[in-house]
Amino acid sequence: MDRIIFDALVRKFCIRKLAQILYECVETNTTDRALLDWFTAESAFDKIHWSSQMSGIFLMALAEEFDRKANTERRQAKIDPNVINYETFDRLCGRAVWDYLYQPCKGMLPKEYTKIRFH
Repeated sequence: MDRIIFDALVRKFCIRKLAQILYECVETNTTDRALLDWFTAESAFDKIHWSSQMSGIFLMALAEEFDRKANTERRQAKIDPNVINYETFDRLCGRAVWDYLYQPCKGMLPKEYTKIRFH
């Protein structure tokens, strides 16, 4: 898979996960909650400039997982492009999104958010 396409996918996955975290952790009275969370996540992701780092974290996590699989199965495992999906990203990098994206963005949340429930 081309690196530009991979980075674009990781950006999309990061924004989706960050929007999910905002939905679960921050209160708001806004009627269109999904759009607010999505735009806030997208804006925060672009301001924090973690695109390359998150791509690297995901790539390393994929490599480690398939390395373990190769050792277990006693054969050479290859990273299957079919496993590069949101569910795999969430499982391998969900905590990294929390640590590297959500934590820094808490201080720049728009005024529509009223209370952070979880830190």
